[in-house]
Amino acid sequence: MANWLVVIDEDEARRHAYTANVEAIIAPLAGLHVASRSGAWWAAVWAVANTAPLDVETRSESVALIWGEARDTQGELQTAASIRTAWHGGAKAQWDGYYAAAVINQAERSLTIGSDLLGIFPIYYWTDGNGLVLVGTSPELFRTHPYFRAELDITGLVGILLTNGLVNGQTLWRGVKRLGPGRRLRVANSRVWEDEAYQIPSDLGSLELPLSGHVDQLADAISSAVKRHTPAGRSYGMLLSGGLDSRMIAGFMIRGGVKPRPLTLGLDSDLEMRCSKAVANLYGLDHVTGEPEATDYPELASLNARLEHLANGFTTLRDWWTQRQVGNLGERLVTGLLADSLVGGTSISWAYSDNPPSMSYENFVQQKPKLGVPPDVLRQLLRATEAEDVIEEVEHSLRDEFTGYSDRMSYCAWRYDLAHGQRYHVGGTAWRLSFGSWPVLPMLDRHLIETVARMPAASLADRELQLALVETKLPELAALPLDRSDLISEQPQYLKPEARQLLADSIRHNLHSVRGLLSFGTPKEARYWYRINNFNGELWKRAREAAEPQRGQVGDIFDSELLRKILPPLSEKPKGQGPWVGESGRKLLLGFLFWAEHHLEQ
Repeated sequence: MANWLVVIDEDEARRHAYTANVEAIIAPLAGLHVASRSGAWWAAVWAVANTAPLDVETRSESVALIWGEARDTQGELQTAASIRTAWHGGAKAQWDGYYAAAVINQAERSLTIGSDLLGIFPIYYWTDGNGLVLVGTSPELFRTHPYFRAELDITGLVGILLTNGLVNGQTLWRGVKRLGPGRRLRVANSRVWEDEAYQIPSDLGSLELPLSGHVDQLADAISSAVKRHTPAGRSYGMLLSGGLDSRMIAGFMIRGGVKPRPLTLGLDSDLEMRCSKAVANLYGLDHVTGEPEATDYPELASLNARLEHLANGFTTLRDWWTQRQVGNLGERLVTGLLADSLVGGTSISWAYSDNPPSMSYENFVQQKPKLGVPPDVLRQLLRATEAEDVIEEVEHSLRDEFTGYSDRMSYCAWRYDLAHGQRYHVGGTAWRLSFGSWPVLPMLDRHLIETVARMPAASLADRELQLALVETKLPELAALPLDRSDLISEQPQYLKPEARQLLADSIRHNLHSVRGLLSFGTPKEARYWYRINNFNGELWKRAREAAEPQRGQVGDIFDSELLRKILPPLSEKPKGQGPWVGESGRKLLLGFLFWAEHHLEQ
């Protein structure tokens, strides 16, 4: 894990007092090591797990730090010294892997901070405009500075409630922004700005190849990425689901001579567990299983709201439980995060309509998963007089962002999802897991990203390319049961089904239904993702009960009666039918109640 803060403050006494306060709160979990460095006008404080990769270089004229593992295109790990050299004189460079780095040039009185290619590692910053600068992994670390004013930003709130993430980097606090993807933060001469260090290419370079050619290209790119990011000689844990992404990574790791120790969340009765066990058994892996208890959820919800400020949504609270389990799996933790969109192309078809056949932003908005509060509902819910204008402004900004990526709507859909759903809702998992074991994301690889970026939608969309890759390059996995949660199926899928497997699955499914009926109840939900995310299930009920006392604190922000209809108290019978808001949107509102407990005045 890496929770860190860098402060630039010329007032020595104020700076020392502030960093002392930060040192007291920067380790939100037990077992983290807290350390610091400081100079004449700056200080850095961090808390890391014992196994977290950290390198610090101290010279008379500069201090450089790197949290995580940055690799060049050959897979060589970068040191704090090599990053300082690469950034000398303002030169731009970014590396593969999951990391953040900072270089303080004491002679030039400047600061440069950067992270991974897609900005998955969270970096937030604030300045008073007069030379005082705060930069860190959580806005929570800023609140103890005497010059910082924690004021709710309505634009930030609207962006979060509409998209389940940030829009233009704006957080819930006024003036606090998150560093953009592919960008570095620069501070010099009391000026703070972002500069672009990496841009994903938008040209089509593989148009002439058939699907089999794209499969060969993708297989080479993923195989080489996995080898670079998971070199032999160290132990690896792995998050293994029942789906396509993690088994694909596992298959390439095994091909490279590396056997991870996997963890799967869930119960033995889950389809997810059955499918993941098939993969673990095939490769002879030491398979670990488990899942959080309902009694864990209030604590997990409070921790998530306090550290993340809803920047990554409020759905995957279980990650804070999972990080406790992964420390003993291996020296690093391998995940398939980002693969469903990056190489599966799952977002491309959201922009497609068959009547008539066309690609557009309007189609995308209509068909993408509804992870936030619908705009028409949000207009009624927010009390602020400027809410209507802010919502319209945010919607226009999102449209401009989408269409500004390229003239190709398929590429726009792919890029937009990488910058929003994948960066926040999915990518937020990586930072949470880093508290227990440092995550390895093979998808954060320049060659892989650029290989996929140049492929046509006809091959990439709807996982066609990824499915063909597994079927032809990892055929042993194609014969195993697969949990395709995107198909909303209670039975496993197969890329190469055999008659005996289909018959056995049918019998198993019927027996499962009969057992439920004989026990005078509905059959137990076998779909892990539906069970764990059920807002009316026992896990989320505990969190909802814990948040109830905070309703009174948000009365000036939300229409109380409408909020009650959207998010009814468990102790009350709903009074009338409220407007439709999906489960993710309701979880965001629940998360705001948790956030309000510590961040809004009574």
